[in-house]
Amino acid sequence: MKKNKVASQQGGSISKKARIALENKTKKKVVSGGNFLGKNKEIK
Repeated sequence: MKKNKVASQQGGSISKKARIALENKTKKKVVSGGNFLGKNKEIK
């Protein structure tokens, strides 16, 4: 389980950096209230 925790933290860090870089490049937010899937929302 410890290896999975470390791997997931590393993956999260990489995806956060990629999201921030994309937002900076496009000057648009990637995650917003309109495209966030909460617990009760379904993929359309």
